[in-house]
Amino acid sequence: MNGVDKHRVKASDFKFLEGVAPSQFLAPLLGLSHAVADGASGFLLGGLHSDHSISEIVWIVLLYNVFAFALQPVFGILADRIWGIRFASVFGLALVLLSLIVVDSHVIIAVILAGVGSGSFHVGAGALAVLSAEGKASSAGVFAAPGVLGLALGGLCALQGIEISWVLMGLLGALAMMVLGIPYPRLARQQRAARSEKLETHDLVMMALLLGISLKSAVWTSYQYMLQGDPNVVLAMAIAAFVGKSCGGFLADRFGWRRYGTLALLFSIPFLLIGREYFPSFLFGLGVLQSAIPVTIAGMICLLPQKPATAAGISLGFGLAVGGALPMLGLGSLILTPLGIVICGTVAAMGFAFGLQEKHLVRRTLKSTI
Repeated sequence: MNGVDKHRVKASDFKFLEGVAPSQFLAPLLGLSHAVADGASGFLLGGLHSDHSISEIVWIVLLYNVFAFALQPVFGILADRIWGIRFASVFGLALVLLSLIVVDSHVIIAVILAGVGSGSFHVGAGALAVLSAEGKASSAGVFAAPGVLGLALGGLCALQGIEISWVLMGLLGALAMMVLGIPYPRLARQQRAARSEKLETHDLVMMALLLGISLKSAVWTSYQYMLQGDPNVVLAMAIAAFVGKSCGGFLADRFGWRRYGTLALLFSIPFLLIGREYFPSFLFGLGVLQSAIPVTIAGMICLLPQKPATAAGISLGFGLAVGGALPMLGLGSLILTPLGIVICGTVAAMGFAFGLQEKHLVRRTLKSTI
């Protein structure tokens, strides 16, 4: 087809249903919901320390991570094909709320509910946030940034014995109703795009971006494992990640996704290395590292334009789970050596440089019919 990949879908193929206009409040609302949902999960998991041994907590947290992160692509497929992305978001918030109700009597059931709820919410809300802003990375950052801060604050409240269950349940219920009722740009169903003989190239591009996501996650998670014993450090890391994600999406839209994502990963390396001796440098490097996350969310959705929730699940869940598994396998100390940081950061940057090439991205110019 004159050099154009047949499997790519034109942006004009995506249209809003009539009568529904984009809402500028949707991404901030989903970001706030993200903070509360992750805060509830952090509070639930943080409260395990009083009644369970260390070994039990490890297995319970692993169970949560399987549902909340590793299975996100499954929830994404369900959202794209059956549920719809609004339902996935609201359903996820409802399950997290339910987990807080049953945790005192059924801990394992509560953890599973929280994990499924978190996974479902992330894929639905992540896709909604990006679609509502015509595919901009800045909207992905507005959604993604509050989650890490909510998770840290929820966990710290549990460790300090501060009871916030009822506050969280009230907020979750109110936010679920708001997400359910707010107008937003909904996508009409599209026919499956024709497969191309060049589909292998498309898959290779996705794998490169996934590699970058996983290695970036491996560095972040390794630091979490190493420093999780100090609440002040955990909160400082969460704030650094919050600032990085919040700014990263806007900077990526301004300077280009590929350029910013690649340079951010490379730029973070020297600050992380210096940060071994100088804590402010470590926090700055960590913030720069995390500032690449909005690009991965929006970029993956552009690589899978007809499956936005599945794409969100790959970038927000599966890629993080793969990277997070490396420290759990005992590789965290190796990753955080100077050589490990340089290798992970450089290879991740190469993955971004290859995976975010403009020619492979189907940018979504979504416009209301109003």
